[in-house]
Amino acid sequence: MKSSELSYPQSYNQEEIQKILELALSRKVDSEELTRDQLWEIGSELGIDLQTLQEAEQDWLNQKAIYLQHLEFDQYRREILKQKVVKYFIVNSFVTALDLVTTHHLSFSLYLILIWGLFLSLETWKTLQNKGENYEQAFQRWQLRQELKNSLQTVWDKFKQVWQ
Repeated sequence: MKSSELSYPQSYNQEEIQKILELALSRKVDSEELTRDQLWEIGSELGIDLQTLQEAEQDWLNQKAIYLQHLEFDQYRREILKQKVVKYFIVNSFVTALDLVTTHHLSFSLYLILIWGLFLSLETWKTLQNKGENYEQAFQRWQLRQELKNSLQTVWDKFKQVWQ
């Protein structure tokens, strides 16, 4: 179908408007960024009052902050898993070598490798899961620890300033 054969509708629903605007903005944004004032201007041209736009902007900033915290949490969990995997290989290499030197075949070290490997596999599965209730609970615990750590650091910094 050629563009000359297209019939343009007289009205669009909200989802269609959003898609068209996203396409238009993505083409414009490739060459330049929009300022906050331009965002407000676009909003006013679309009939969105400033208060609603500012609330939406604040919601978006909050969502972005939470998304970045989730990324940091996922990175933290992967680092912990990486440390556990390295520890697994170091300890099991030593135990396997000890087993081979003393008995000249694998005996007790095989059980250690298999049992520890099972627990490490379960830990890997848990680390790679980034959705669900267990993940959210772990994220909230981590977030609370981070906030506590930041608060204690702030108190410590203030104490050092007063002490000096």
